[in-house]
Amino acid sequence: MITFDPKKLKEVMINEEGYTESEYYFQLKVLERLDEKLQEPFDLWLYERKISTDFNVEGITLELIMKKHHCTFLSALATMNTYLNNTEKAKRFFTQPTHLVN
Repeated sequence: MITFDPKKLKEVMINEEGYTESEYYFQLKVLERLDEKLQEPFDLWLYERKISTDFNVEGITLELIMKKHHCTFLSALATMNTYLNNTEKAKRFFTQPTHLVN
């Protein structure tokens, strides 16, 4: 489980990232379940608004997930959590088609 200051997270999500308050509360539940290995990339984003290029699972970075799935950092973090716990899914990342955006 990662740890964080909920007030800081709310400030960043709502005031800087454009999330709604209900989206903030939803993300709180997601973040509470993340593996502690994701603490450093999460902190880098929360306090510096930078996306770690060092952290990866099977060669997959958060930036790659964001680009391929056209998603936010927090969504990519949840996806990375899945890959941490299921490396077989991670191994399929590069062979699965990219989501199409309409």
